[in-house]
Amino acid sequence: MSLREIYIDSNSLPKFGYSREEDVNMLISNLDTTFLNNISIVIANGKGIRIFDQESINQSTLIGWVCRFPAGTTPPNGLRITEQGPGQYYISPERNMTATRFIELLKEMSLKAITLFKRADKAI
Repeated sequence: MSLREIYIDSNSLPKFGYSREEDVNMLISNLDTTFLNNISIVIANGKGIRIFDQESINQSTLIGWVCRFPAGTTPPNGLRITEQGPGQYYISPERNMTATRFIELLKEMSLKAITLFKRADKAI
């Protein structure tokens, strides 16, 4: 599934150079995970990184850096866009995968982003 234009809070995407365990844990803290042989596994249940369409990003109280993805952007193989409700979309894993792999796929997707600063008094 691709959307017209999607926006993601910049803090929800991994930055290149993320390698510290606490940075990884912060990114996957809202996801359901389990451990297998002491490796963190992200469970593919539709939960993921919140994304916004243009209308919902302008209605949100989010202030700061956001990543805009052009129309027609599709996530890399292994990720999918799921709809949890009207205007509520998430990027989530298609199947259970290691947290490291999930972050690698998010980094791959972030290469297509344009970074913008969202102000409270101005629409994007």
